[in-house]
Amino acid sequence: PHAYQSSRQILTLAGLQLVTSDKSGLRQGTVRLSKRGKPQLRRYAYMFAMRHVRKDGIYHAEFERMVKEQRRPKKEAIVILERKALRMLYSIARERRDYTPEHPVHKKSCAEGSRV
Repeated sequence: PHAYQSSRQILTLAGLQLVTSDKSGLRQGTVRLSKRGKPQLRRYAYMFAMRHVRKDGIYHAEFERMVKEQRRPKKEAIVILERKALRMLYSIARERRDYTPEHPVHKKSCAEGSRV
């Protein structure tokens, strides 16, 4: 993870960046995934997202909200969660910390909280 400067580079490596196919400004193309990059990383991100969309998964409530309330297609919701999972896994690996479902408390905010 230290070979990359941001999670955006990981998403590019996986091929999960959004691209449009425009034809010299004459027509507006459709938005799709680039699919350039490592297919195995995409596969693992997909399997991770599918596993955590189940009833006992960490993304279940968010997936249900996207599909039912926001009326997103299921495939689009899965891709959104894949991207979110890769960013989360990148930050965990970069900071060399254990996964916790709660947001991590940063040292800076702890120091400020102790003064109050």
